[in-house]
Amino acid sequence: MTNTPDAANDETTSAGRPGDHYGQDGGSDAISVSDSQSDHAGESTQDRPGMSQNDADASQKIEGVLVQTRADIAGHDDVDGPKMLAERLEQAGISMSSDEFDAVAARLRG
Repeated sequence: MTNTPDAANDETTSAGRPGDHYGQDGGSDAISVSDSQSDHAGESTQDRPGMSQNDADASQKIEGVLVQTRADIAGHDDVDGPKMLAERLEQAGISMSSDEFDAVAARLRG
């Protein structure tokens, strides 16, 4: 009887040890959401998406910023909601006329 080594446990890749498993991609440079946001741990607001999945149009982005801002200021009467909304829209790269902004800001507390 011949003793043959188990290839899955004895094969060594250039970056690993015997028995390491790297899947079909041979190891990946991809990072997870937690890795990508680890530098921002402890910040009070999330100012970037966890993952890019779909490209939203401008009205969807505005609605998303409005909903998030509305939730963040709920119960905080001392917060300047329109100012926070304006900052977040700017951070998202969304520009609008003052009339358009006023219409969105009017929906902030409602």
